[in-house]
Amino acid sequence: MIEFKNKIVQFGFGAVGKSFFEKISKEIKFDKDKYFIISREKLEYTFFLELGGKLGNFIVADINRKNYKQIFSKYLNEGDLLIDFADGVGTRDFVEWCAYNNVMYLNTGETDWDDNWYNIFEENLKKNELRNQLKQESNINKYPIVLQHGNNPGLVSHFVKEGLEYIVKKQFKNDKNLNILLEEKKFNKLAKELDLKEIHVNDNDYQEVKDEFDEEKLFSSWSVDSFFFEMLSESTANIGTNEQVDYQDECKKIDFKNGFLEFKDIAIDKKGNTFYPKGKFEGFLVPHEETITIAKALEVKNGEEVEYRPTVIFLYSPCNFAVKYLKKARVNDYLNPDNTKPKDIQNQIIRGFKYPKKSEILYKEQIQNGTEYVGVLLLGSKFKPVWVGNRIKKNFLYKDKKTSFWQTPTITPVAMSALAATCWMIKNKDKGGIYFPDDINEHKEIINFAEKYISKTIYKTFSKKKVEDALKINLNNIQLKDIIKKSIN
Repeated sequence: MIEFKNKIVQFGFGAVGKSFFEKISKEIKFDKDKYFIISREKLEYTFFLELGGKLGNFIVADINRKNYKQIFSKYLNEGDLLIDFADGVGTRDFVEWCAYNNVMYLNTGETDWDDNWYNIFEENLKKNELRNQLKQESNINKYPIVLQHGNNPGLVSHFVKEGLEYIVKKQFKNDKNLNILLEEKKFNKLAKELDLKEIHVNDNDYQEVKDEFDEEKLFSSWSVDSFFFEMLSESTANIGTNEQVDYQDECKKIDFKNGFLEFKDIAIDKKGNTFYPKGKFEGFLVPHEETITIAKALEVKNGEEVEYRPTVIFLYSPCNFAVKYLKKARVNDYLNPDNTKPKDIQNQIIRGFKYPKKSEILYKEQIQNGTEYVGVLLLGSKFKPVWVGNRIKKNFLYKDKKTSFWQTPTITPVAMSALAATCWMIKNKDKGGIYFPDDINEHKEIINFAEKYISKTIYKTFSKKKVEDALKINLNNIQLKDIIKKSIN
């Protein structure tokens, strides 16, 4: 157990926030008088007390663009820690404030203020611009700031490194050059040598809900708003140097230098084929930050020119009730609206879909059966396909009943990855700077920590023929358009 003597302020006490708080005392020794929760939901106060929170340390506040500096300044000083699990807030503003006030900061995903439609590519460029700017200044950002460290994004970046190592150790154990690159942790050059062409971050959530289906109610296994707006955002991919993009008419944006590709179709309208330990499945092509950071981390450059980069996409199959709701909620076509049908009305219809009148997070008492697989599928010409990831079985998740009330197959991996990163930050508190998951060299340490709560990591090798036949692809020249199901010629 490690010790942290300064204040910890946790912003957000929803599904991940409660899961995190339920487990943190198992790993970090802290003063309960110095642990604060900030939440806009006053009803969460009861759960905070039930989990051992200190009376008076639950602050009810609706943080916005105008008041966040004032509220943070009241509770956070140099060397303190801010853990951000909130939705609909300006995380870039928080990062900048924490850097200039020398406060450690962690989040599990990126958001922006409600008046701005979040775009992963624009936000990544702005974050990197901020990171470079901070490096030029002294006596600021003295403590680590870790971004996007949940399950996906988060653990999946570490799974990519594990996957590359697994390929070398199992398929090329006598290859001296590859083993040297692995020992030197030159994962980008290793990926190039292996001709890693495509990475699928894939997420198959097949949890079943006990309730009767209600077409006005959206169930989500993680965050209702984040899920809803993510599925209504434009589909994206991070394209590699191998890609032949001959479908520009399908795209809203193509940036070959950075590898950014944004389709005109929204995520709910674009699917792709992928593969995991139980076989093939179809997932929605959803915008996710880890596709950017994974692709960027594996780039091989000659000066400013990118010589190599794999294609990275995120393919998501949500729980059955979530998909069923969205199918029923469509009232118009976002791209080509019908003038005789309802159009966007503030807070009621968004991009042609009815905003849910009712919503609920899928906690364990509502889970009929099933679990969730989250991992990375590595595809290329020189090696057999490999999948590395996790899934939690109920008997493992709930073996410690006293501290597992707020744990679920979806929420726990996010919270425990965040806890692993929190411990890493405390142990490396003298390392200033902004870190994405791919920037953390201790990937084995992170994964080993998480395994205590989410079970052992799964490593699976498939035959080339099995994957090629299932996905109808040729691994010698796999293209993004071979994976995507709709529209691309």
